[in-house]
Amino acid sequence: MTTFIHTSDWQLGMTRRFLRHGAGERYAAARLDAIRSIGRAARDTGAEFVVVAGDVFESNQVGRRVILQALEALRDVPVPVYLLPAPPDPQTQTRVYRAPVFTDNRPGNVHVVTNEEPIRVTPEVELVGAPWPAKRLAANPLHAVLDRLTPAAGIQRIALAHGPLDGPAGFPDSAAAIRYNDVRAALDDRRIQYLALGDRHSYTLVGGDERIVYSGTPEVTAFRDPDAGHVNVVRLGPDGVRSEKYTVGTWRFLESEFEITGQSDADDCVRQVEALPDKPRTVLRLHLFGVVDLGLAAALQARFGRWEDVFASVEIDSARLHTAVPDDDPLWDRFGGFAAKTVADLRDTVTAGGPDAETARDALLLFLGLTSDTALAAPSIESPIGGTDRQSRKAEGTL
Repeated sequence: MTTFIHTSDWQLGMTRRFLRHGAGERYAAARLDAIRSIGRAARDTGAEFVVVAGDVFESNQVGRRVILQALEALRDVPVPVYLLPAPPDPQTQTRVYRAPVFTDNRPGNVHVVTNEEPIRVTPEVELVGAPWPAKRLAANPLHAVLDRLTPAAGIQRIALAHGPLDGPAGFPDSAAAIRYNDVRAALDDRRIQYLALGDRHSYTLVGGDERIVYSGTPEVTAFRDPDAGHVNVVRLGPDGVRSEKYTVGTWRFLESEFEITGQSDADDCVRQVEALPDKPRTVLRLHLFGVVDLGLAAALQARFGRWEDVFASVEIDSARLHTAVPDDDPLWDRFGGFAAKTVADLRDTVTAGGPDAETARDALLLFLGLTSDTALAAPSIESPIGGTDRQSRKAEGTL
């Protein structure tokens, strides 16, 4: 039995412009820390080597500092690591792997898969890579590799590739797509025993098959990555393949939708958000809908401001959260003189519903936020919001 780690899509050098107040630096550091976590996973699981199925770097133009930091992190991995060039860091003359800063500082345990020749990684296991020679191709290079292979005799063979896959994974067809039927044929006649894939950022057993796997990115990159933050621990033996998801990521992108029609709804939303752990490494997106009065809208606005200071990023979509502006609201009694005249003009603008209505509404909320004593409930629940799927209604579950 041979154990190894399959990972991909490190995207080193990736930036996220929506991360502020130092969160961008923490996020970049987490992507490097994930490499060291993979090294610890190798020790914990007894893995003999690591394969990286492409997109190691975000681009061929990453800076010297990113490359050096990546190599230092790779130096700490206690087993050999095999890197596959793929978009956006393909095998061109300008590729990262030919830069002197890479070649001069590459640790001895790091190997770049530069061609399609089989590599004997252990006495029992052979690795065959399909590196990308350019950013855009007429066909995925894996197919040329599979066509040349013959059934493996006395060894276990791993194919290392990058790109979208047609068939049960649900990817759209493209010139560079990997043909699922060709992969299944190569597995069935024992030309390969396992296909390590990169490109999809969520952990995926293609068609439920433990032999065809997207490991996903070790640190989440977007809300559309429903199962990111993992590597695949693969156990390869004469009796078959076993794949096991192993978590290394520390960041989360959470998204949810809440209906708010009154104080209790708002309190429930606030309690769930406040109960989230590790806010500095959480990117939060909330979709709010319903109708609230101005006092509650102002209190929510103040709470949003607090969240912007404690989460890595907060995006509030309140386009469907409407604010009622009744004439008899007792809130108006707190204003006098010039302020009362200004508030009355703003209310008229909101009521008219013209192009300035949204700006007037925001101004009213600012006025009320400066004077409001309306409070939202403090956090009191023990179970935090979790997961990444957007929910259709507040009452249906969690973030």
